[in-house]
Parts: sequence; C-alpha cells; structure tokens
Amino acid sequence: MGLPRAAVVGVVGALFAASVGCVREQTPSGRAPPETPPPKSPAPPPGGEPADPAHAGGAVTIATENNDGQDVTLTTADTLEVRLSSVPGTGYGWHISDPVPPVLRLIDEHLDLGGANAPGAAATNILRFTPVSAGEGVLRLAYTRPWEKNVTPKKTYSLHVLVR
Repeated sequence: MGLPRAAVVGVVGALFAASVGCVREQTPSGRAPPETPPPKSPAPPPGGEPADPAHAGGAVTIATENNDGQDVTLTTADTLEVRLSSVPGTGYGWHISDPVPPVLRLIDEHLDLGGANAPGAAATNILRFTPVSAGEGVLRLAYTRPWEKNVTPKKTYSLHVLVR
C-alpha cells in the first residue's frame, strides 16, 4: 500500500524548501557574492591609524563611462575607483582586458546591485586601484562574458593613467 497523499505532498514540500535554501547567488565571474558589501574605504583600526598609511589623506578619483578614453592624473596617495554600469543577469560584466599598468595595483573588485536584485536589473561594476609608483599607463577594460573566449567584447573602456 502506498503512502497517503498528504504525506507525499509534505515530503515533496520539505525537499523543495530545503533545496531553496541551498542555492547561492553568483556574480558574473562565477564566484559567490560577499555576504556583506565591502566598505567604500578602509576603516581605521581601533588605534585610529588608517588601514593603509601610504594612502591616508589621498583623494578618491571616480571614473565612469563619461571618462572613457580620457586622461586621469593621480598621486601615489590617491585611489582610483572605476564605476561602470552592467546588467549581470545577461552574464556580461566589466573585466580587465590587458595587464594592469605597472603604476597601478587592483585592491578591490565587486558588483554593487544598488538594492535591486531582480532579474535583469542594472548594477555597477566597481574596480578600485591604488597607484604604486610614478609613471603612466593605460587601463583597459572589456564588457564580456567570462566563459566566452576569442569573442569581440560588447564594449570596451580605457583610461590613460598618469601617476605623479
């Protein structure tokens, strides 16, 4: 004799509920997003000293789509934050397409959903760099799907960076 219908429905419902809790959202790079968004700037530790003394008091230069192809001048105490729009639900995201110029070091890369995590919602790819030495170079990014190889990027972005 089979199980009563109510028991089968209850077991199926419990399995469904358990499986929903096991699914984790992923970023376009295939990694699970951080549990909490990273802070905008390093917070000073309890002693009051900045987390990165070399960049204490430096300016944060924000570059957006409007700065594509332009020059940006920084000092070694500054931070460069590149903020570019994306639609992660399509699989596309902004990725560094050439090696980072030797005058910069990538310190943070994350996706800001802006509170809207609905399918197809726009987001902002944020890449933060710190200048490491005087000089210049070109930072190049490509709007691609990470699993598609040898495909022309949907969009490209570049900044000519001069560090004094």
